[in-house]
Amino acid sequence: MIMRKELKRYSSIGNRAGILLLCRKVLTGNMEDLSSIGASCAFINGVNLNFKCGIIAFEEIKLISVADNKCQAKDILYSDEDENLFIAKLCRFCMNALIDMDLINTEYLKYNEVKDVFQIPMYAFSMECSVYRNLLITFGALIPDGTLFTINEYFESDFSKHVSYKHKISQELLLAQLEEKRIIGEKGEEFVISYEKKRCPFTLQQQSKIKHISVIDASAGFDILSLNDEISQTKRYIEVKTYSGNVHFYWSSNEIEAAKLRADKYFLYLVDYYQIEKDNYTPIIIQNPYFNVRNLSIWDIRPSSFLISTSCSPDQLKEIIKPIQHQGFPYTLDYDEPYMMVADSPFETFKWTDVSQEIMHAFGNNGTILIGGYKSKKQLAWILETGIYNIRLGRRAGSVLGREKCIEEAENLILYDIYNPKRFQVYNINSHCEKKKADMIALKYPNKHPGSLYMTFAITRNAALETYMDRNIISNLLANLKSHKKGMPLFIEP
Repeated sequence: MIMRKELKRYSSIGNRAGILLLCRKVLTGNMEDLSSIGASCAFINGVNLNFKCGIIAFEEIKLISVADNKCQAKDILYSDEDENLFIAKLCRFCMNALIDMDLINTEYLKYNEVKDVFQIPMYAFSMECSVYRNLLITFGALIPDGTLFTINEYFESDFSKHVSYKHKISQELLLAQLEEKRIIGEKGEEFVISYEKKRCPFTLQQQSKIKHISVIDASAGFDILSLNDEISQTKRYIEVKTYSGNVHFYWSSNEIEAAKLRADKYFLYLVDYYQIEKDNYTPIIIQNPYFNVRNLSIWDIRPSSFLISTSCSPDQLKEIIKPIQHQGFPYTLDYDEPYMMVADSPFETFKWTDVSQEIMHAFGNNGTILIGGYKSKKQLAWILETGIYNIRLGRRAGSVLGREKCIEEAENLILYDIYNPKRFQVYNINSHCEKKKADMIALKYPNKHPGSLYMTFAITRNAALETYMDRNIISNLLANLKSHKKGMPLFIEP
């Protein structure tokens, strides 16, 4: 949803009294003259109201309709008989409108078990909806809590309804996408069958041996059985992967095993869906992909899921886990804790003259930026929850002792996934302070053995700057810094 440009210039309609005054004037059910209302709202003691902003904001979420300098309420009418009930209706209408317009990313909504509340980070709200966000804060529907907003319990059900509905829509969309992928995959396989019949001067008898296996046996581990050439009669086992955009594919464990078993007889055909109608199009053909995909660094290989199974019967499993369930300790992944937190690594410093021009254009070349990586979801979750990024202090290797200038002058943080630098977020550095071991433990720092002293940076998301940055900017930066050690935080100074 793209909002009107003039609304983006404002951050607030006004204070509580100002917003209620506007509601009292325009949410009447009658056709109201905007000029008269604007004049009557001016210069009232105790009232802070940006009249123009309020009218635009109300119109944008269809609370009122405006035509010929007149307005009329559409769904909610002001009632002073029960002002609190009206405020609740207004907040609910506003919340629902923002969720419907995708100005709130409800995927970030989480339950805080300790506080027994639902919370959502500030960056889940689009910068375009700051007027509405501040209205919800003014009336207590959103309660600021550090870098998070707590959802007033009165409105929890509204959020849950919308999230549930969006999930339902997402499931329907997913099914549609899966069907589209199936159709695309079939067209890719049909193309390869046709391509194979033309690839060599096969006889009609040889062409008849080119078979579409996957339509009969989806578990075979390959899609098409062909011949290597017209002379040798050697079988060619072909797995077809049809893609659009950048070259990518999903490879099942069954397909990988089939490729491993057949080695040089197994071929991966990568077919660009948008090229198959073109004359003389040739797909990408990879022989022995088990070796050539797994051992070439050009491929980014990441597991998307794990199959967990057991040969135990349900009754056996119940008996096995029964004593475990009563031991009273939580189950967590066994992280290698000393190496989990990338921020505990030594850091590096570079000058603006050492880096590529594209990052200079993004940030300018007169400020210090900190670039730090995260290695695990656990580390990222801690940073996002606390709004803190940390580096070492003290006499340990990798500390910033004696390097105070870069800390004092750091203005921005780029936080990136060290395994996939295309995933990054941009933050403003608001302040910094030292924290001791006890402070970090109190903050639930995800390291069993934190050091004695850290420098911490208080950060807030800068989504606006992030939006306009090329997703390869960090990859390019790190590639150009030949002396950089993977995962180390680094400062770039003027």
